Amino acid sequence: MKKKEKGQYGYINYYKKGKLLVTLILAIMIASIILSMLLAFGDTGRIGIIFAILLVLPFAKFLIAYIMCAKFQTMPQDVYDVVHGQTDETDMIYDLVITQSEGMHYYDAVCVRNGSVYALVLDKHFKEEKKEYETFMQQALANSKYKYIVHLYTDTDAFAKKIHSIGEPNDKTKLIDQYMREQILTFCV
Repeated sequence: MKKKEKGQYGYINYYKKGKLLVTLILAIMIASIILSMLLAFGDTGRIGIIFAILLVLPFAKFLIAYIMCAKFQTMPQDVYDVVHGQTDETDMIYDLVITQSEGMHYYDAVCVRNGSVYALVLDKHFKEEKKEYETFMQQALANSKYKYIVHLYTDTDAFAKKIHSIGEPNDKTKLIDQYMREQILTFCV
Protein backbone atom coordinates (compact mmCIF):
# COMPACT_ATOMS: atom_id res chain seq x y z
CA MET A 1 0.00 0.00 0.00
CA LYS A 2 1.57 3.29 -1.12
CA LYS A 3 1.75 5.90 1.64
CA LYS A 4 -0.66 8.79 1.21
CA GLU A 5 -0.20 12.21 2.76
CA LYS A 6 -2.97 14.45 4.06
CA GLY A 7 -4.63 16.21 1.16
CA GLN A 8 -3.75 13.61 -1.48
CA TYR A 9 -6.40 11.77 -3.45
CA GLY A 10 -7.18 8.50 -1.68
CA TYR A 11 -5.93 9.63 1.72
CA ILE A 12 -9.14 8.88 3.64
CA ASN A 13 -9.18 5.26 2.46
CA TYR A 14 -5.48 4.90 3.33
CA TYR A 15 -6.12 6.46 6.76
CA LYS A 16 -9.01 4.11 7.52
CA LYS A 17 -7.06 1.01 6.42
CA GLY A 18 -4.12 2.01 8.62
CA LYS A 19 -6.30 2.58 11.67
CA LEU A 20 -8.18 -0.66 11.11
CA LEU A 21 -4.96 -2.65 10.68
CA VAL A 22 -3.47 -1.35 13.94
CA THR A 23 -6.81 -1.94 15.71
CA LEU A 24 -6.89 -5.56 14.54
CA ILE A 25 -3.26 -6.15 15.54
CA LEU A 26 -3.90 -4.76 19.01
CA ALA A 27 -7.10 -6.82 19.36
CA ILE A 28 -5.19 -9.98 18.43
CA MET A 29 -2.44 -9.13 20.89
CA ILE A 30 -4.93 -8.53 23.71
CA ALA A 31 -6.82 -11.72 22.95
CA SER A 32 -3.64 -13.79 22.69
CA ILE A 33 -2.35 -12.51 26.04
CA ILE A 34 -5.64 -13.29 27.75
CA LEU A 35 -5.90 -16.69 26.07
CA SER A 36 -2.31 -17.63 26.92
CA MET A 37 -2.88 -16.62 30.54
CA LEU A 38 -6.00 -18.78 30.68
CA LEU A 39 -4.29 -21.76 29.05
CA ALA A 40 -1.08 -21.52 31.10
CA PHE A 41 -2.51 -20.73 34.52
CA GLY A 42 -6.27 -21.35 34.30
CA ASP A 43 -7.09 -17.75 35.21
CA THR A 44 -6.14 -14.18 34.38
CA GLY A 45 -5.06 -13.22 37.86
CA ARG A 46 -1.35 -13.07 37.04
CA ILE A 47 0.96 -10.13 36.38
CA GLY A 48 0.95 -10.92 32.63
CA ILE A 49 -2.61 -9.63 32.31
CA ILE A 50 -1.29 -6.12 32.88
CA PHE A 51 0.14 -6.19 29.35
CA ALA A 52 -3.32 -6.84 27.95
CA ILE A 53 -4.79 -4.08 30.11
CA LEU A 54 -2.12 -1.63 28.91
CA LEU A 55 -2.95 -2.42 25.27
CA VAL A 56 -6.64 -1.62 25.70
CA LEU A 57 -6.14 2.17 25.66
CA PRO A 58 -4.25 2.32 22.34
CA PHE A 59 -6.74 -0.21 20.94
CA ALA A 60 -9.62 2.09 21.88
CA LYS A 61 -7.85 5.13 20.41
CA PHE A 62 -7.32 3.47 17.02
CA LEU A 63 -10.81 1.97 17.00
CA ILE A 64 -12.41 5.36 17.67
CA ALA A 65 -10.30 6.99 14.93
CA TYR A 66 -11.48 4.33 12.48
CA ILE A 67 -15.13 4.58 13.52
CA MET A 68 -15.10 8.38 13.19
CA CYS A 69 -13.98 8.19 9.55
CA ALA A 70 -15.59 4.89 8.51
CA LYS A 71 -18.53 6.55 6.75
CA PHE A 72 -16.35 8.72 4.50
CA GLN A 73 -15.18 7.48 1.11
CA THR A 74 -12.71 8.84 -1.42
CA MET A 75 -14.46 10.27 -4.46
CA PRO A 76 -14.87 7.86 -7.38
CA GLN A 77 -12.01 7.72 -9.89
CA ASP A 78 -14.17 9.13 -12.71
CA VAL A 79 -15.01 12.21 -10.61
CA TYR A 80 -11.35 12.62 -9.69
CA ASP A 81 -10.46 12.47 -13.38
CA VAL A 82 -12.86 15.37 -14.06
CA VAL A 83 -11.52 17.49 -11.18
CA HIS A 84 -7.85 16.58 -11.52
CA GLY A 85 -5.97 18.78 -13.94
CA GLN A 86 -8.40 21.71 -13.81
CA THR A 87 -5.77 23.74 -11.98
CA ASP A 88 -2.21 23.39 -10.76
CA GLU A 89 -2.11 20.22 -8.63
CA THR A 90 -0.58 22.14 -5.70
CA ASP A 91 -3.79 24.20 -5.45
CA MET A 92 -5.98 21.11 -4.84
CA ILE A 93 -6.35 19.07 -1.70
CA TYR A 94 -8.54 15.97 -1.43
CA ASP A 95 -10.29 13.80 1.16
CA LEU A 96 -10.60 16.34 3.94
CA VAL A 97 -12.31 15.42 7.18
CA ILE A 98 -12.31 18.70 9.05
CA THR A 99 -12.86 18.43 12.77
CA GLN A 100 -13.94 21.07 15.23
CA SER A 101 -15.62 20.93 18.61
CA GLU A 102 -19.00 21.17 16.79
CA GLY A 103 -18.38 18.01 14.78
CA MET A 104 -16.85 16.68 11.58
CA HIS A 105 -17.48 17.47 7.92
CA TYR A 106 -16.11 15.73 4.85
CA TYR A 107 -15.01 17.62 1.74
CA ASP A 108 -14.12 15.60 -1.36
CA ALA A 109 -11.90 18.25 -2.92
CA VAL A 110 -10.83 21.76 -2.00
CA CYS A 111 -9.07 24.32 -4.16
CA VAL A 112 -7.43 27.28 -2.45
CA ARG A 113 -6.64 29.96 -4.97
CA ASN A 114 -6.67 33.75 -5.31
CA GLY A 115 -8.10 34.47 -1.88
CA SER A 116 -10.96 31.97 -2.02
CA VAL A 117 -11.64 28.41 -0.97
CA TYR A 118 -13.66 26.30 -3.40
CA ALA A 119 -14.96 23.07 -1.86
CA LEU A 120 -16.63 20.08 -3.48
CA VAL A 121 -18.97 17.86 -1.45
CA LEU A 122 -20.45 15.04 -3.53
CA ASP A 123 -22.88 13.23 -1.28
CA LYS A 124 -26.47 14.18 -2.17
CA HIS A 125 -27.67 14.60 1.41
CA PHE A 126 -25.25 17.50 1.86
CA LYS A 127 -27.23 19.68 -0.56
CA GLU A 128 -29.77 20.45 2.17
CA GLU A 129 -26.92 21.52 4.48
CA LYS A 130 -24.91 23.53 1.95
CA LYS A 131 -24.84 26.69 4.07
CA GLU A 132 -23.80 24.65 7.11
CA TYR A 133 -20.82 23.23 5.21
CA GLU A 134 -19.73 26.69 4.04
CA THR A 135 -20.09 28.06 7.58
CA PHE A 136 -18.20 25.11 9.07
CA MET A 137 -15.22 25.69 6.77
CA GLN A 138 -15.43 29.46 7.33
CA GLN A 139 -15.32 28.91 11.11
CA ALA A 140 -12.30 26.63 10.74
CA LEU A 141 -10.50 29.46 8.93
CA ALA A 142 -11.79 32.25 11.19
CA ASN A 143 -8.65 32.44 13.32
CA SER A 144 -6.36 32.71 10.34
CA LYS A 145 -4.64 36.02 9.69
CA TYR A 146 -6.10 36.03 6.16
CA LYS A 147 -9.80 36.14 5.36
CA TYR A 148 -10.85 33.74 2.63
CA ILE A 149 -14.36 33.30 1.28
CA VAL A 150 -15.64 29.73 1.08
CA HIS A 151 -17.66 28.60 -1.95
CA LEU A 152 -19.28 25.17 -1.79
CA TYR A 153 -20.20 23.06 -4.81
CA THR A 154 -22.20 19.85 -4.90
CA ASP A 155 -21.96 19.38 -8.67
CA THR A 156 -18.68 18.07 -10.09
CA ASP A 157 -19.01 19.77 -13.47
CA ALA A 158 -19.81 23.19 -11.95
CA PHE A 159 -16.87 22.79 -9.55
CA ALA A 160 -14.48 21.78 -12.36
CA LYS A 161 -15.67 24.65 -14.56
CA LYS A 162 -15.16 27.17 -11.75
CA ILE A 163 -11.70 25.84 -10.85
CA HIS A 164 -10.66 25.91 -14.49
CA SER A 165 -11.78 29.55 -14.84
CA ILE A 166 -9.81 30.92 -11.85
CA GLY A 167 -6.98 33.18 -12.93
CA GLU A 168 -3.31 32.62 -12.17
CA PRO A 169 -2.34 34.13 -8.78
CA ASN A 170 0.61 36.47 -8.36
CA ASP A 171 3.64 35.42 -6.27
CA LYS A 172 2.39 37.00 -3.03
CA THR A 173 -1.04 35.42 -3.40
CA LYS A 174 0.55 32.02 -4.12
CA LEU A 175 2.37 32.17 -0.78
CA ILE A 176 -0.80 33.16 1.07
CA ASP A 177 -2.77 30.41 -0.69
CA GLN A 178 -0.12 27.87 0.35
CA TYR A 179 -0.35 29.11 3.94
CA MET A 180 -4.15 28.69 3.85
CA ARG A 181 -3.87 25.14 2.45
CA GLU A 182 -1.55 24.30 5.34
CA GLN A 183 -4.03 25.84 7.78
CA ILE A 184 -6.87 23.74 6.37
CA LEU A 185 -4.78 20.57 6.64
CA THR A 186 -4.13 21.25 10.33
CA PHE A 187 -7.88 20.90 11.02
CA CYS A 188 -8.07 17.55 9.21
CA VAL A 189 -7.80 14.02 10.46
